[in-house]
Amino acid sequence: MKYFWRLAAATLFFEALGLNAQQRLLSLEELNNTPKYVRVEHALPNAPFALKLDLTYHELTKLPPEFAMLQQLQYLDLSENSLNFAPEILAKPQNLQYLYLRRNVIERLHPALCELSHLKELDLSENRITQLPPCVDGWTSLEKLILRRNRLKTVPATFGNMPKLKYLDMAFSGVAVLPPEIGNLSALQELYLNSNRLEKLPAEISRLDSLKILDLSYNYLKEIPKEMTKMSALQELNLRNNPLFRLPEDLSGWANLKVINLKQCQTLSKAEIIRLKEKLPNLKVVH
Repeated sequence: MKYFWRLAAATLFFEALGLNAQQRLLSLEELNNTPKYVRVEHALPNAPFALKLDLTYHELTKLPPEFAMLQQLQYLDLSENSLNFAPEILAKPQNLQYLYLRRNVIERLHPALCELSHLKELDLSENRITQLPPCVDGWTSLEKLILRRNRLKTVPATFGNMPKLKYLDMAFSGVAVLPPEIGNLSALQELYLNSNRLEKLPAEISRLDSLKILDLSYNYLKEIPKEMTKMSALQELNLRNNPLFRLPEDLSGWANLKVINLKQCQTLSKAEIIRLKEKLPNLKVVH
């Protein structure tokens, strides 16, 4: 199995403009016959017009300076390496749309990464990031952001200035406070905040008019804002394992809610669950 992964790790995919089939073959042949880091270093100058680059499982601790030559890159996967910093050089391919940095040991991001205004998907999951740069509002095209399993406690207020964001995952990241500006994410459809340290939610979360799925399980919420019942697009709400005492009085705005998970909410009375079922008879209540 170990040999299989090493063999898989030896593969670089170049979808290049301006490189004929023979040149691409030479690049791959060179990769297969040189050590990992040198292989990457030698291959990059051969593909200045590469559109896609997969460098997963390459034991990289840093990026070679030759990376700056890849000005046309649109897809980059650096997952499963040993990078402890997301460097400025990552911002050189200004047309980059898909960037995956999952399972490294990254502690911080260079602010230059905020200049990647064409970025659509960014995966920073399973790293050691403690804070995000305030300039994240530069990601104006971002649609999917995965931050799960990091060491965040808060997120910057500018976080709310990503107008196209549809999917946000910050689960298992130690988040204790959400800024009110999170309510500005008007395109957001899925939000995963499970297994954090949230004791309170900002009322502004109710402004997420497009939100369909909200996971707040395994937090420390004693109540949720009454304004949340105005979230008419919401279909799935997971409140499992929170010390809830009550639900909002007016539940009529949840007419489109299909499923609510209240398992392990030990402090929520049976009377509250009965009231919920009576007010919303078509709702599936998991408890």
